[in-house]
Amino acid sequence: MEDQNKLKRIYSNFLKNQCSETEISELLTYFDVADEFLLKDLIYAELLVPFEEGSPTPEEEIKLLQIFKSVKRINQQALPKIVPLYKRIWFLRLAAACLTLMVLTASLFIYLNSKQDLPSLSMEKDVDPGTNKAVLTLANGKQIALADCVNHSLAEQNGVKITTTAAGQLVYTFIGDQGKHAGMEQNQITTPRGGQYQLQLVDGTKIWLNAASSVKFPVSFQGSTRNVELQGEAYFEVAKDKAHPFIVKSIHQEVEVLGTHFNLNVYENGLRTRTTLLEGSVKVNQVILKPGEESTLTAGRIEVKNVDTDNAVSWKNGFFNFDNEPLEQIMNDIGRWYDLDVKFKDEELKKKMFSGSISKYVKVSHVLSKLSLTRSVRFEIQGNTIIVMK
Repeated sequence: MEDQNKLKRIYSNFLKNQCSETEISELLTYFDVADEFLLKDLIYAELLVPFEEGSPTPEEEIKLLQIFKSVKRINQQALPKIVPLYKRIWFLRLAAACLTLMVLTASLFIYLNSKQDLPSLSMEKDVDPGTNKAVLTLANGKQIALADCVNHSLAEQNGVKITTTAAGQLVYTFIGDQGKHAGMEQNQITTPRGGQYQLQLVDGTKIWLNAASSVKFPVSFQGSTRNVELQGEAYFEVAKDKAHPFIVKSIHQEVEVLGTHFNLNVYENGLRTRTTLLEGSVKVNQVILKPGEESTLTAGRIEVKNVDTDNAVSWKNGFFNFDNEPLEQIMNDIGRWYDLDVKFKDEELKKKMFSGSISKYVKVSHVLSKLSLTRSVRFEIQGNTIIVMK
C-alpha cells in the first residue's frame, strides 16, 4: 500500500463497490479494520470535506491522504466519532458521489456538535444490513440459492455456461459458437427483502438488482431485439449493439436502448415508474430521455425532469440518499433493505420530507438514529416491525 496512486484507485473503487477481494483485503489491512461495512461507513463519514468540484489540486491530494490517516485514527478510538450533519456540498470526484450526512425536514437544517450522542432506540434486537443473496431459477424450474455460491460453475444451457465469480457476480458466457444459436430458454434471478445481486448477461450487459426485485431474461438472445422483464429496481449498463436494441419491459412501460447506463424503479407495482438516465439515450414509451433526465410514469402519463443522478443509483453505491423524499418512501426503502415491516402511528408523518445520505452498510439502529436527530420523528423496533411515531 506504499504506492499512493494505487491506494487512491483502490479507495475510489471501494466506494463504488468495484474492488476485488484482494483489494478489499489490502484496504482492511491498511485501515486495521476487520469489517468492510464498518470501513465504508467510516470513510463516508470522514469524506465530509469541502473539496471543489473538478480535478483535485495538489493540496486536495494531500487532504485525501489525510483522510486515510483520520479513518485509521477513528477506528483506533475506544468510541466511534459521532459525525455532524452538514448542508450538502460537492466533494472530490474521486469520492464518486455527493456525500452528505445531513437530515432536513420542513426546510430545517439540524447542525450537531460532533460530541453529541445519537438518540437511543427502544428495540428487542438490532438488525444487520442486507447482503448479496438471490435465487436463480433455470429454464427447467430448478432453483439455485446464490448467497453461498462463489467461484462456482452452476449449469450449462444450450451452449451457455452459468458461473459465479469470486465477488459473487452471476455471469453467462458462450461455450464456443454453439451457444450463439441456442433457443430462447428463460432464466430468472430474484432477490429477497434484505438482498441484492449483480449479473452479467451473455451479451455483456451488466445488471445490479436491488432488494425485493427480479429480472427475467433469455439464456441467449435471439431475433432482432434483446428483451428482459423487470420487477422492483435495477441499474443497467447495456452492452452496445446497434443492430439489436435492448428492451426492458415492466408494468405499463417499455424502455428501449442501444447501449447506455440507466436506473429503473418499478417498486410501486406500476403505480409510479421512474427511469433515470446516466449515459447515452433511452426511449421510454416513445419519449426520448437525455443524460441527467428522469421520467416518471403515473397513471399513463409521463413527466420528464432534470435530476441529480447520484440519488437514483445511491443504493448501488452503498448508501441511502434522500432528496426531499417523503418519510413513507424512505421507510419503504429501509424496510426492504433490512427486511423489516414499517408501521406509522401518525399518518401525517408519512408526508414529512427529508433529505440526506447515510451508509446502508450499518445496523438499522444507526440509520434510524440519524433520522431521529431532527427531533420530529421517533422510532421503535418491535419484533420485525419498525414503529414510526412523533
